[in-house]
Amino acid sequence: MRSAAAALLVSAAAAATGACGSNGARPDGGPGNIDLDATTIDSDGGVKADGSTTGDAPAAPRRICDGSDDIRLAHWFPVDPTRVPAFTAELYELGTEFLYVDGHCHYWMQEPVATDRFASWRPYREGQLTAAQETALHDAVSYDDFTAGAPPCMGPLSQDGSPERLWDGRTVYSCNGILQAPAGWPMRIELAATTAPMTGPMRVMVGQESVGPGAPIYPWPLAGAPADYEIEYAASMDFGLSTLVTDTTEVAALRSLRDRAIADGIASPGYFYDAIYVVPGGTVISMRDEVPFANQPGGVWAPPLPPP
Repeated sequence: MRSAAAALLVSAAAAATGACGSNGARPDGGPGNIDLDATTIDSDGGVKADGSTTGDAPAAPRRICDGSDDIRLAHWFPVDPTRVPAFTAELYELGTEFLYVDGHCHYWMQEPVATDRFASWRPYREGQLTAAQETALHDAVSYDDFTAGAPPCMGPLSQDGSPERLWDGRTVYSCNGILQAPAGWPMRIELAATTAPMTGPMRVMVGQESVGPGAPIYPWPLAGAPADYEIEYAASMDFGLSTLVTDTTEVAALRSLRDRAIADGIASPGYFYDAIYVVPGGTVISMRDEVPFANQPGGVWAPPLPPP
């Protein structure tokens, strides 16, 4: 998870000096390696998503909103699913404190409140960039040349920290360090003000877990039996294994349960065990909003690989 002084991105000059660092393949399978022991970036070597390379002529300004259906800008903190409570991995499949923007200027995000214990449980939000917001976001992330204009990154990151990542439509940038940028970068506080909660399908993860002392137990919210949705304990420590729920009545019941559990957890924080217990006792459920831009099985998104 991210600490208050979480990490991000560095300049091209810093990246060049990090060549001697011990790099690792990206866990999301995307292009480029990540420097694991320094505040440097190892990207994909400057090859664009269409396979071309940068020429000598000045490049035209790049648009985030290019009219495509693809995710053109993404910001997130990755989470290791083996380090979160059982049967909650799907809450972290898109990362934490995320922002995703597609080529039609539609965006999806988590509320940018890093101190909110229930942030990963709350509804995802969506909005539509105005022309002015697109321009401001473009400039905030130096979208034309990220490595030339990225905020400086000071490190190293704490041992249990998570590197902040950004996808600019062609390259993933990652850094272990402390971001020298305003809180909520890039523009997540401003963009949250023009969003609404998502209202579509949801994903659930269900399993058997011992009930914490004093934890409230809620009614089962779905038409099918819990056994229809349950997965094994070990499987719950992985991404892409949640079940999609599309029935409008069931989706409404899930959102009502989520709201009630969050409200009860705020009122009695000592009795919220990072899970929602339901009848019959010993059954736990977690849920999140489905996103329409997922490109991997199980409602997961990953930066696309460059063409061969």
